[in-house]
Amino acid sequence: MTDEEVLYNEKYLNIVKDKLLELTEGTTAYVFLFGSRASGTFRQGSDFAVSLNIDLSRLDPVVVDSVKSGRVYRSAQ
Repeated sequence: MTDEEVLYNEKYLNIVKDKLLELTEGTTAYVFLFGSRASGTFRQGSDFAVSLNIDLSRLDPVVVDSVKSGRVYRSAQ
């Protein structure tokens, strides 16, 4: 993997980590990474397959509604 590819992958890993931390703020969350990223066989552009185990009663109601409806949640930035 080239230095450029390493930087690219680190950038997107940090974006995913920051979003997960934002969405689960104020509750205990267990995050499971699986698929090619977990096994180390990913390529540039591979998605992040994650599963969350969280207490929905402690999350922002907007996030909970998005999770329950299957909509993608995007914070206002």
